[in-house]
Amino acid sequence: MYIVILSRHRFASGNWGAYEEQQDFALEHRRDLARLLLPPELECDVLVSLATLAQKDEAISNVRALGETC
Repeated sequence: MYIVILSRHRFASGNWGAYEEQQDFALEHRRDLARLLLPPELECDVLVSLATLAQKDEAISNVRALGETC
C-alpha cells in the first residue's frame, strides 16, 4: 500500500500522468483522510493505492505454496 499526499490542483502536485498510468495498483481518493491535513488552505488530497485483486490473489497463492513446501 502506498499513500500519496498531494494538492487537489494538478499543476501544483506530482506527476499525475504517472499516477494514472499505474496498472498494478488501484488508486482511491480518500477525502476523509484529506480533511485531517492542516492547514486546510492547501487543499490537500490523499490517494491510497492498493494492490489489484489479481495481485492479492497471486500473493495469497504464493504464501500458501510456500507453506506447503516447508
